[in-house]
Amino acid sequence: RRLDSRCTISGSPNEDFGLGERFIRKWAWKNEGNVEWPAQCTMRFLTGEPFGFPSNGVIIPQPIKPTESVEISVELIAPK
Repeated sequence: RRLDSRCTISGSPNEDFGLGERFIRKWAWKNEGNVEWPAQCTMRFLTGEPFGFPSNGVIIPQPIKPTESVEISVELIAPK
């Protein structure tokens, strides 16, 4: 199920990467609902170019209470 959330992404949308170059992208993911997210929730890629985003998602190991945020870092790969 989808949870009420808001993401803030680090880095400039105009950054240039070489073909196949690996880079780190960070998201600040905030629980904007009124229900605690249980441990083991996953952040998943839904549409567009996945840039090597893990196909099984990124696991959030701890519960996230309403109004709390968690920072998620993922190594991605620029398309070739």
